[in-house]
Amino acid sequence: MIKLRDIPLIAYIVAIAFGLIYLALPSKVYVKYNNKLYKPLEIKDHYATILLNNSVKTIKNPEVVYESKIKFGIDIVGGKRVILYVNGTKEDVDAVYTVLEARLNSLGISDVRIYKSGNYIIIELPTELEDKLKSILREGKFEAKIDNTTVYTGKDIIRVCLSPSCSGVDLKTCKPSKEGWVCQYRFAVWIDKDAAKRFALLTKNLSIVEKNGTVTLNKTIDFYLDNKLITKLNIDPSLKGKEATVFSITGFGVGETKIDAIKNAYGRMKYLQTILLSGSFPVKPEIVSEENIIPSAGQSFLKNVLQDLAIALIAVIAFILVRYALVYKDLIVSIIIAILMGIALLSEIFLIVVVASLINWVLDIASIAGILLTVGTGVDYLIISTDELLRHKKTGIKKALQFIVRAFVTTGLALIALAFAAASLMKGFALTTLIGLIIGAFITRPAYIRALERVLEFLNSHKKH
Repeated sequence: MIKLRDIPLIAYIVAIAFGLIYLALPSKVYVKYNNKLYKPLEIKDHYATILLNNSVKTIKNPEVVYESKIKFGIDIVGGKRVILYVNGTKEDVDAVYTVLEARLNSLGISDVRIYKSGNYIIIELPTELEDKLKSILREGKFEAKIDNTTVYTGKDIIRVCLSPSCSGVDLKTCKPSKEGWVCQYRFAVWIDKDAAKRFALLTKNLSIVEKNGTVTLNKTIDFYLDNKLITKLNIDPSLKGKEATVFSITGFGVGETKIDAIKNAYGRMKYLQTILLSGSFPVKPEIVSEENIIPSAGQSFLKNVLQDLAIALIAVIAFILVRYALVYKDLIVSIIIAILMGIALLSEIFLIVVVASLINWVLDIASIAGILLTVGTGVDYLIISTDELLRHKKTGIKKALQFIVRAFVTTGLALIALAFAAASLMKGFALTTLIGLIIGAFITRPAYIRALERVLEFLNSHKKH
């Protein structure tokens, strides 16, 4: 019969089962091309399409790579570290950081770490995402001009349409061209009243003309991104001198086939929407350092850590076995304690990795150091808890759990302070140690105590008979 005291053991079993199922589920898919990984736009019938340098590339018989749910930092798997300097106030640094973070999120880039240190912003990313970083670091200055006079900028836009009803690729516009095919995208934007007044002022004196059978105003509205013209639009005569607040922004995408052109147009539209949603940089960040990190050193470190951890666990289990065999003169109990303790420590590591994967945390060298510290302190807690249980069978469980909770509160508060106050390189250490402490305090260690208690009850009942 399940007792109230069995809840920690049940919680432990559920947590382990959840972790195993989660890690077994399908992960993200990438296509490898020229030793770089790209997120495919489509994979079908031995072909894959990817977005390469703002154009669509079709690959025959692509090499498909499945992303691991467990993500390691660039100090282990290699990558690129870019350090940006923002010549401005703390508010400027925060604003630049916010824009960069918004662009990364909008483009769906998850394998990137970004953090601040004074006037510096550090970005760490896999080598295969280097091309995307260049587009993210563009200034993002958007302007709409009539006769070379600014009507509105990205700051004047109060809403960008993302729904299919007012944004998308117009399939009717797709047609053959010298490059293959070309398709037009469009999406609506809403501007504030001040910008609408400027539009009315700039258009009220324009004349109405006929161009290619279409009646329009004699000037176009021109859209610029980072001072480069991206498209020109005719202005409907009905808008002359009126405070228009809704505009349709259009552009083009090209490709070898019609499908490629559609996908390219869609990609360009999403990028421009991202720029308008995230805004431009208040101060343009300057790249002061670019560092390519070779994975061999980090992988060697990880291999050595795993080897040392395995040796340490074997040594700990052997020590536990000998200690309890000598102190309590019971080899069977000593073997059971050693096995249960080994399972508790291994499952603690496993659950830390699962939680880190769930919150999309990247395991770097500092994070791994935190895991090792958790295992080291976990041994102490388990030994003290075991001694309490064996010496005071009636009150031992209560005392052991009280000790675990007290240790969690005191150490946890220090780690929370470290996680928020430390430099980002230390946050990995603080976070993984804190995760391990929570898992140990509420799952693995209470489950270990209850499992050991049940085994001892079983052995004692058989001894009586």
